[in-house]
Amino acid sequence: MELILVRHGTAEPLKTVDEQRALTQAGSQDAGALGLFLKKKQTLINKAFVSPYLRTEQTFEQIAQAFNQSIDKESANYLIPSLSPSAVVQALAQHPYSSILVVTHQPLISSLLSYLVEGTSSKRFQYPMQPGDCACLTMFDWSAGGARLDNRLTVSGVRRALHD
Repeated sequence: MELILVRHGTAEPLKTVDEQRALTQAGSQDAGALGLFLKKKQTLINKAFVSPYLRTEQTFEQIAQAFNQSIDKESANYLIPSLSPSAVVQALAQHPYSSILVVTHQPLISSLLSYLVEGTSSKRFQYPMQPGDCACLTMFDWSAGGARLDNRLTVSGVRRALHD
């Protein structure tokens, strides 16, 4: 099973409500570029689970638009920044899809990556995920440490790869 973890693109500064922060123009372009890169690599996405915050929804929309096809998406409250990796894993394990895209936030995304690869979320600082970054994993099972990190993509790395 393939799992693609994406941190939302660069968002505007906090004004009043964190949930309503929109992507900047650069954040939107970076998310679109990631979508083009994933499409170029012939990435299959059976289902997307996206935090209900505006910036994650917009990141997903840019990625999906690059695929030029509909991607089945579910808004997932368990992907908000303050929740635990074990809650995410428990929820995702219920789904039978072979390739899942998850769009979420810090600190959850680094903690989730650490939990899946290392078996503990305490090593999250070894997995920094900047806005627009992506991690591709092979899931052997949904247990702590049940994944292999295949690739980590930065925004600048995606831009370079698209221009090569």
